[in-house]
Amino acid sequence: MEKNRLYQFNTTDDGLASNDVYALASDVQGRIWAATDAGISICAMPEKGKKQVQNLGVSNGLSDEIVTTLLSDLQGNVWAGTFGNGVFVLDLQGNGLAVMENDGYVTVRNNIQKKIKPEASKHFGLQSLINRYQFLGERPVKVEDDGAFFTVKVPIKI
Repeated sequence: MEKNRLYQFNTTDDGLASNDVYALASDVQGRIWAATDAGISICAMPEKGKKQVQNLGVSNGLSDEIVTTLLSDLQGNVWAGTFGNGVFVLDLQGNGLAVMENDGYVTVRNNIQKKIKPEASKHFGLQSLINRYQFLGERPVKVEDDGAFFTVKVPIKI
């Protein structure tokens, strides 16, 4: 390791998903994210001199292999723009992946977090959203629950 250099990740030889890097971002944990044409590479150095790279692709839930832009927010999420499948956000707290636009739907996906003590309805929830879209005559809101993740797809006009 050279003096004053924290770490260096340049190519697939260093563990990156691809040699073609379109954007870089750093997250609140100090990791470097690389947007590539083969997904996202998350680069870290947990110990002095020890590189660590985690690669994410479609098999990990990305909506597209070609990621062209990245932005880290103060809540600990990393937003990514893709070549052909819109924008999505990766929740670094482990709560899941939310795809923001795909096939004419805004899609939100999160892990299931059941309430321990349910509250009385205020009529601003999911059923209200579904009813409003039915009233407007739009395509239906799609709700999926696979036991681990909860997904809501709301149609947008194209």
